[in-house]
Amino acid sequence: MDTLCGQTITLNGNTFPGTYFSLTTNSYKNDFDCILTIKGQTVSQRMIVVLDKLDIDCNGDKLLIYDGSLSQQTLLNTDVATQCGTKKFYLRVKNNEFEIIRWMN
Repeated sequence: MDTLCGQTITLNGNTFPGTYFSLTTNSYKNDFDCILTIKGQTVSQRMIVVLDKLDIDCNGDKLLIYDGSLSQQTLLNTDVATQCGTKKFYLRVKNNEFEIIRWMN
């Protein structure tokens, strides 16, 4: 994902229904803050974010997933246990046509 920082990826449910991201190339700097936006092709398209393999050190590193904007009110993984560690989980998008994935240390 560090190679995709600052980008917006548009998914089309018919021709490009999903994609896979790896978080890092293992060469990120301290105070790393990466934002990736994933957007649906249409306003009515909703998404499910699946974290099939999460392995993030809980010593300052975390993965935050937002529904539409970068605010505490739109944070989907509010449980700190889903922001780092080795959990496997999914999040159903609530209201917006785009998700913001923020990985930081």
